[in-house]
Amino acid sequence: MARRQNEDVGPAGLIFLAVAIFGALILTAAVYLPPTALLIALLYFELRAPFTSKDFALTGEEKIRLSKFDCYRNAIGINFQRVKEEGSDLKQNRDGSFHRGSKLGMQLNNKLEELQAVQDELDRRTHAIARRSRTTFDRWSRIKSFQFALRCTVVGYVLSIVILYLLDPVFVDSFSQFVGHHVLMRISGVDNAIYGSILISSIGAGILVWPIYKLRRSALERNAEALGVSTDYFPDEMEHVTSNPAIDWDQYFEAILDAATRYRNGTYYNNDATGSNEEWKEENTEPEEEAWYETLGISPAASRREIDEAWRLKMKKNHPDRVAELDPEFRALAEERTKRLNAARQEGLHQRKQAG
Repeated sequence: MARRQNEDVGPAGLIFLAVAIFGALILTAAVYLPPTALLIALLYFELRAPFTSKDFALTGEEKIRLSKFDCYRNAIGINFQRVKEEGSDLKQNRDGSFHRGSKLGMQLNNKLEELQAVQDELDRRTHAIARRSRTTFDRWSRIKSFQFALRCTVVGYVLSIVILYLLDPVFVDSFSQFVGHHVLMRISGVDNAIYGSILISSIGAGILVWPIYKLRRSALERNAEALGVSTDYFPDEMEHVTSNPAIDWDQYFEAILDAATRYRNGTYYNNDATGSNEEWKEENTEPEEEAWYETLGISPAASRREIDEAWRLKMKKNHPDRVAELDPEFRALAEERTKRLNAARQEGLHQRKQAG
């Protein structure tokens, strides 16, 4: 009977021993690891902070470029307004585009798409300048904030240990006795109150370090503009924007700025006696020849594949064979339209070939 009782107690005793050892290991880690990790982290950021670049302020050249980009952006807005006014009598879709039931509506939609492409490129360039400034500032502010938070936490940690040890309140004394008797790798001659104070201070340090970091980071963020950091940074919106190297964007920017200037000066708007708006053009000049991308009804930034697809679609609608049984003037019109489509396709593909 006694032998059976000893066998029943054996596994329970082993489980109790394992739990006790595990608890002692956790308690020991809680006492020694926090101060060790805190000191290592502080040393790391103290050594790294002096070598972190503070070159996040915009250079003079970058400021000039951003100022020009602001002018271009305003010009794009004026040109959007021009297109909207010209199509004020047309039906509009929910997305702001014009109904494609008329030639004018298709032309205005092409202008809107062209303006949007130019604006996307302008935003991409603005973002590229701001990204250098912003990423450098983010790296610097993150390291400086961690350095500040760890400094404050270490000071608070040491003061907390000293205050708890000196005051030795009742609840700390009872807790210290428990920790001192069960902690492993106990240092001889160290009072139990020290171990209890260290553990309580470690818990407080773990709670405080992150809020202090966030407060310091927020303070630096509020002063970012005063420190010369660019505020034109919007990574989420720019993920999908890519540049087309085949397009001379600088020429586009200047052309749109010139168009906006002439529009504001009244030289781009020709009103007849009834006050109705005629085609956008400069006064006393002949209308310019339609560009190749306007003939194909695509964006000037279109790829070779898009050029070929637009050409095939237009050719199906305008091929002379479709009007072979009609009067000669209709066939002549279709032939002329076919020649213009072929020329537009050749010009578009030639530009893409030159751009590589």
